[in-house]
Amino acid sequence: MAPQAPHSRNKAPIGSRWVLKTDKTRRVWVVIDRKPGGVVEYQQEGRAVFGRDYLRNWLENSTYIGAEAIPPGDAHAVTPLTTGAITMTTTATKTRTITLTGRAPVKIVEADWPVIAHGNSESFDNQFRFQSNETTDIDIRVRQHADGRALVYGVYDHDTRFPGRQCALWRCGVLLEPGADLAAAVQSVGDELLGLSGDAECTAVTRARIADLPPVTI
Repeated sequence: MAPQAPHSRNKAPIGSRWVLKTDKTRRVWVVIDRKPGGVVEYQQEGRAVFGRDYLRNWLENSTYIGAEAIPPGDAHAVTPLTTGAITMTTTATKTRTITLTGRAPVKIVEADWPVIAHGNSESFDNQFRFQSNETTDIDIRVRQHADGRALVYGVYDHDTRFPGRQCALWRCGVLLEPGADLAAAVQSVGDELLGLSGDAECTAVTRARIADLPPVTI
């Protein structure tokens, strides 16, 4: 389905494009995910630059400029073309850019790389996430292509509103050839997130993702 325009029930849908009201260079930001607690995750269009904000702040500080621009070579969304009683609408191919360790990011068509194992951990310092001053999200995913290649990647995202404390966003991952040891790759990605963050919760997420992998017949 093509990216939707903002409406009353979803004011910042995934795939919508925005510019910051204070940015004179008019860099374009694309909403790439929505998180619990009214959090919007976004990426600078055409670049591996990411950020997140609360929805209320995002709507106050940004201006909607249209649906996601689809690069050449991908299927592209167009305005519905009506001819008589027949309406035709193309659909957009959903792609994702994944950060890898020690090499350039890769761009995939999500439908060609289904998720076979996924898990995350979230923590926050209040009863409700949107009221929190500090939040931490750990996410590890395994995707596998029909040809046997696999992508294992993870994200550690710590956000704080306390003065003098630092936010942190780390991404890592590996691209594996057919037949590679997926469990070892998940362990490697988890260990890298643990080394970057020092957060022991990475170990629990890693173990859970290994257990979530497809069983091996012996």
